[in-house]
Amino acid sequence: MNITVKPAHIAIVGAAVVVWIIEGIIAMPAMKWLETLVQPSFSAPDWLFCAAGPLLFLCIITGMIIAYEKLPRDKYFMPIMGLFTAHWVLCIVWDYFFFYKMDLATSLIPTILVTCVIFAMTALCFFRARTAALLFLPYCIWQMFFVAWHVGLWMLN
Repeated sequence: MNITVKPAHIAIVGAAVVVWIIEGIIAMPAMKWLETLVQPSFSAPDWLFCAAGPLLFLCIITGMIIAYEKLPRDKYFMPIMGLFTAHWVLCIVWDYFFFYKMDLATSLIPTILVTCVIFAMTALCFFRARTAALLFLPYCIWQMFFVAWHVGLWMLN
């Protein structure tokens, strides 16, 4: 199999790495705060949160690269690429409100928006770049759990 790395692939990976670094910078100082909150009874163990992040990022990045390569350059291409970009921006916005501002209520808004964007990305890719859509499915499932966890956290605190 001949794999050619293109500038767009580097940009997708680079954007993901930059977002991950920004999220880490925002989140790390507030981890002690998070530990003080009353957790919902169905909270995932810390190790699962730590393991899920890199695995989901790998699925997302791979899915985005596949989508970039496989999607026809038609009227849906740029909106789908826009959703990819919106996804990364919303992830940072969520970190800002959740970890930096420690605002559980306001941070629900980007959480719900991220979920909508991920489902839209998956749906728009499903018949056009099915492998990409399948790679987004674990993130869809995780995000549904995450929204429930976030709502539970907000209600308990």
